[in-house]
Amino acid sequence: MGSWREIKVKDVAAKIQYGYTGKTHKTGEYRYLRITDIQNSKVNWSTVPFSTISDPKEIEKYLLHTDDIIFARTGATVGKSFIIEEVDKSIFASYLIRIQLKKDVFPKYLYLYFQSSSYWQQIRGHEVGAAQPNVNGKKLGEIVFPLPSIQEQKRIVTQIDYLFEKLNKGIVLLEENIIHSQALINSVLDEEFGKLEEEFESKPLEEIVTVINGRAYQKPEMLDAGKYPILRVGNFFSNRGWYYSDMELDESKYCEEGDLLYAWSASFGPKIWDGAKSIYHYHIWKMVPTSNKVSRKYLYYLLERDTDKIKEENGRGVGMIHITKSYIESRMMVLPPMDIQEKVVERIEKFYFLHTNMTLELNQKLDNLKALKSSLLDQAFKGEL
Repeated sequence: MGSWREIKVKDVAAKIQYGYTGKTHKTGEYRYLRITDIQNSKVNWSTVPFSTISDPKEIEKYLLHTDDIIFARTGATVGKSFIIEEVDKSIFASYLIRIQLKKDVFPKYLYLYFQSSSYWQQIRGHEVGAAQPNVNGKKLGEIVFPLPSIQEQKRIVTQIDYLFEKLNKGIVLLEENIIHSQALINSVLDEEFGKLEEEFESKPLEEIVTVINGRAYQKPEMLDAGKYPILRVGNFFSNRGWYYSDMELDESKYCEEGDLLYAWSASFGPKIWDGAKSIYHYHIWKMVPTSNKVSRKYLYYLLERDTDKIKEENGRGVGMIHITKSYIESRMMVLPPMDIQEKVVERIEKFYFLHTNMTLELNQKLDNLKALKSSLLDQAFKGEL
């Protein structure tokens, strides 16, 4: 690697500094950049709130400048960085760390290093605290990185920017295709059930199923191990964070494989339960067909199609969505004869099978492009690019 040398961040930093502790306002003179304002390595400055800062000395101390590199020092995004490429009268918040560099380091070069696997291996070794991981300024200063001449730094940045521009176009295209594939599912459901609604009667959901509330839980009842898993909204679509209970309840408060469930709070929607016998939380309903003339799978897809409409009617753009039992029971559902329900389910599941394979392929291509970006960074900082 010729004239390359290993060096610590603290040796090239003119300043490593924590941000300003203050409150946010809707209006003001100086914007107040926080961890939450940095999304996907971007900042929408028009949505960043303002600060109460007014002391000229404090303003000078925390004012952001072009080429500043800032880091999230706590929480889920700990270690993630952002380079200030354009800014207008802004300061940074206390959960961020700012690095300002000496002249022998090209800021974009070091920022790109902070995206590499080598950096992340070091930063994870420097995380402090198990429940809420964080990185302090001292630990950040101990990060080691390879430093070539300033001319080589600029060449590497130019090359990476060129290659990343090409890769990012492919990534954006794949992400758009994945979004469009989900829209295609909605279109198929609309087409299937739209035809049925023109031909067959619709009934309130309460005439088709009995909606049963789950069990309300107090913390002492939730165990780390026990006879019955407790299905909560938080793990409705995943297998994380399970609690258990040994309590014996009425059979209606258990869900078993094949039962149709509906989460009505936060991440809501229908699910055909495919796990072990569980006690379901009160933020989940079990939907028991009132007769053998209702296919659970048919009703599942019908509710899946209805979910977007429910979001529109209840979301109002703020907070978590909650829907009431009377609201869901009043939803009008088309109910054709059982043989037609089964044919609809068969057609939908054939499409879902094709869609799943297509989505897996798109996601694999997306992962490959992201891995290629990581590989290019590794090559760059080994002097191989």
